[in-house]
Amino acid sequence: MSAIPESVKIGPYLISVRRVPDLMIDQNACGQYFPRKKEIMIDPSLCDQQQYGTFCHEIIEAFAEVYELEGLSKDHHDIVVLGEALHALLRDNPGILPK
Repeated sequence: MSAIPESVKIGPYLISVRRVPDLMIDQNACGQYFPRKKEIMIDPSLCDQQQYGTFCHEIIEAFAEVYELEGLSKDHHDIVVLGEALHALLRDNPGILPK
């Protein structure tokens, strides 16, 4: 999916984004965020919408780690909800931010 960049900057960190085949099979996950590597992995076998939703979810995971949001990082349900909300906002409002 071309809308997902190869990297994103969050705070002072450049987070790489990789597509990893069989992540769903091997790790039972659509995606993962690795704080020590500053890396997001997404399973490319997912449909485009699910890849983008997973990307948004993993961005929220990275926010929680980078900005030390301990309460958020402990409650995975909140991360799921915020990831879905971010996905819907960006999907339903193209061009929401000026260039």
